[in-house]
Amino acid sequence: MVKEKIAPLINLSIRGFTLLGKFILLFFMAKFLTLAEVGVYGLLVVLVSYSLYAVGFDFYTYSTREIISLKKDEWCGVIKKQGQLILGAYIIVLPIIIICSSFFISSEWLIFLAILIVLEHLNQEMMRLLIVDNKAVLADNLLFIRSGLWCYIVILLMFSQTIDANLENVLLFWIIFNSIALIIGIFYFFQDIQFKSAKKLNNQWLANGLKICLPLLFSTLIVRAITTVDRIWLEKLEGVEVVAVYALFVGLTNSLISFLETGVFSFIYPKLIREKNNPQVFNGLVKKMHIQAIAVIVVISGALVVFLPFLLKWVNKEAYFEYYNIFYLILIANIFYCLSMIPHYILYAKNQDRKIVISHVSSLIVFVTSTLMIVYNQIPVAVAYGLVCTFVFMFFIKSFFSLKEIR
Repeated sequence: MVKEKIAPLINLSIRGFTLLGKFILLFFMAKFLTLAEVGVYGLLVVLVSYSLYAVGFDFYTYSTREIISLKKDEWCGVIKKQGQLILGAYIIVLPIIIICSSFFISSEWLIFLAILIVLEHLNQEMMRLLIVDNKAVLADNLLFIRSGLWCYIVILLMFSQTIDANLENVLLFWIIFNSIALIIGIFYFFQDIQFKSAKKLNNQWLANGLKICLPLLFSTLIVRAITTVDRIWLEKLEGVEVVAVYALFVGLTNSLISFLETGVFSFIYPKLIREKNNPQVFNGLVKKMHIQAIAVIVVISGALVVFLPFLLKWVNKEAYFEYYNIFYLILIANIFYCLSMIPHYILYAKNQDRKIVISHVSSLIVFVTSTLMIVYNQIPVAVAYGLVCTFVFMFFIKSFFSLKEIR
């Protein structure tokens, strides 16, 4: 019981220090790097994030369930087969991603993009395996190493002028600490795994898994496309310097969903799945999710609104003040996106995947059409307004679908 209460606090603390590192790095880059470099960094971050789904096929949703049902000495059969799938994705899908990215990112950054996609994806898969293997604490610490610790170290080295303050060094440290985390994860995970005893699985096993994963992957790619296309579209409309401002504000407001996923949703939605046929308990959990989510949103949004002006004053660059109003649009969009996750988990728990897909596809259509209309009216940073329209729509359509399930 005590562990159950402490676990969310530990997760929140680790995520908090990780996010703090990212925030400090963002503002450090905003002050000491050029707008163009910050803009490229923003594009690279969103491309890496989106590409993880494309190269992984969300296959872990199937393979994790398979691993849990097997004895530990049989795990390697699943790991080997998934490894073959991942290797195939790297050979076929990764080059397509790099070629497409070359249209809006300079060629000098493409090698960094390719390496980061592979390392981030392998670390993500390793983290899931460690959690299944009851090594959640190690997984959390490795997450901090690859997502937070390197930020503090690179800032310290740049601030002390030990290394030059430029984007190349930022990306090199990102790669180095991802590699360290992966090596540590592999070492601890495979200490008691025997490959020679692996059960052989045929290609039909892979095909069965893909049939289950691909519909959900399609839904995920659709909704993630909205928060990927926005920066690419913005870069084409107004240049990479404006992307720098946009990326800074998005990075700040993304703290909402990060804290909610770690401290609220990840602990409540498994219970929603278990209690989906028990209306009284299910509705109680939904109410609890609403209360906790709103509390987190109010606290973090309030803190961002209060402290951002002081941080921008420290950065002291005109571009960030010029587009300051965009911060509030992005914050509103993120608040509605976070609120839409509550009906999303209700639908997920009730196995209403079709309604989730419909919500995401229609939201992408709303994003494209609303942004085009705003561009037509020559309003600056049109994608920010399009994002607000999209996530407000997503919140209402998911809420509409979920009300029937609650009743």
